[in-house]
Amino acid sequence: VEKLSFPLIGQALEGKAAGVQVIQPSGKPGEGIKIVIRGSTSITASNNPLYVVDGMPTENIDYINPSDIESIQILKDASSAAIYGARAANGVVLISTKRGKEGRTTINFRFSQGVSKVVKMLNMLDAKGYKDLINEEYVNAGLPPRVTDDMMKHNTDWQDVIFSNAVTKDYEVSFSGGNKKSKYFISSNYFNQGGVIKPSKFTRYSSNINFDIQGYDWLSIGANLNLSHINTVLVPDNLRVNQGGVVLTALSTPPLIGLYNKDGTITENPFQGWSNPIAATEGQEHKSKTDKVIGDFFVKVQIFPWLSLKSKVGIEGDFFKSDFFLDPFLTAYGRSRKGAATSESNNRLIWLNENFFVFKKTFGNHKLSGILGNSMTKSHWEHSYGSVQGFSGANVK
Repeated sequence: VEKLSFPLIGQALEGKAAGVQVIQPSGKPGEGIKIVIRGSTSITASNNPLYVVDGMPTENIDYINPSDIESIQILKDASSAAIYGARAANGVVLISTKRGKEGRTTINFRFSQGVSKVVKMLNMLDAKGYKDLINEEYVNAGLPPRVTDDMMKHNTDWQDVIFSNAVTKDYEVSFSGGNKKSKYFISSNYFNQGGVIKPSKFTRYSSNINFDIQGYDWLSIGANLNLSHINTVLVPDNLRVNQGGVVLTALSTPPLIGLYNKDGTITENPFQGWSNPIAATEGQEHKSKTDKVIGDFFVKVQIFPWLSLKSKVGIEGDFFKSDFFLDPFLTAYGRSRKGAATSESNNRLIWLNENFFVFKKTFGNHKLSGILGNSMTKSHWEHSYGSVQGFSGANVK
C-alpha cells in the first residue's frame, strides 16, 4: 500500500486476494469500491462484507487513508467470522492501522502528484462522414436527404470537449514513537483527485490518532480515533443518454452542432431533442460532503497469566449532505422545469460496547484457548430530503 497511491483501500486489494472480487462501478473520482467475498448470493440484503477497522465494525471504509493501513486480513469461512454474527454473512475484512513503535520520535512526510488522461478514444465520424451516412440511410429508405448543407456549420469532436487531463495530489505527514510504557501514532492526509470529465472531483482530509499505554504489568489502555472530511463534485456518467449520461451523450451527439447557441444556452441534438453533453457538466451542479468520526477506547486487564479481560467503548458518526441544482436557463430540460434544486442529508450515530474474556492455557503438549463475552450496539439515524423547482433565474443558488 505504501509504494502506490490509491484513493481508496479497496483498490489496493484488486488482484491481491484469491477468491475476492474488487469492482469499481465507475471511473469517477472517489467512486466507492465494491468488494465481493462470497459471490453474488447472500442471506442479507447486500453482498457487501463487514469491515472491521481496529476492532470497530463499519459499513464504509472510503474515509481511511490507505497509507495508514498496517495490514488487511480477509475472513471467508463461516467459523472464522462467527464472532460477528449475521453481519459477517458476506465475509469480513479486518483492517489494522499503523501504531507507534518503541524508539525515537519519527517524522515522515510523503507527497505524490500524477496526471490522469483518457489514453484511447473511440474513432467517431466527423461532420462530413456523419452527413454522408445519415443521408445514405434516408435515401435508401426512399426519403429526401436529412442533413442539408446549411446544417454543416460545425465539426465538433465531443470526446475532445468533455475529456481533459486531471491532476491527482496526495500529501501526508505522520509522527510516531514511544517507549516501553507508551506508544503513539499521528497522521494527517490531504488527497485531491480531479476527474477526466470536469468539474468532477474528490477531496479527502483525514487524520488518524492512536496510542497505547502500559500502566502496569497487568493493565494497559489504548485509543483509536479517525476523523475525515470528504467533498465530491459529481457528474452523471453511467447513465443513458436520455438520463443525462455525459459519456454516452458525447458518443451519440452529431458533430454538426457547436457547444452554445447565440443566447448562451446549450445546443440540442437536432435529431433527438436532448442537449449536448456539456449539459451534464455546465447545466447542473451536484455536490456532496461527508464528515465521519470513528474511534474507540479500550482497557485490557491481565487477571491471571492465562486469563485476560478486554473492555471497549466505541463510537461511529456519519454526517452526509448532498445538494443538486439544475440551471433554469442553460438547458432545454432546465427551462422545461424552470430550474430545480434538491437537498438531502443522512446522519447516523452508532455506539458500541464490548467485553471479552480471553482464556489461553497450556497443559504439557496441549493448548487450550477460548473466548467469552458480549457486544452491544445502539444506533440513531436521521434522514431529510427537500426539493423545489420554478426559479426566475440562476442566482438563487
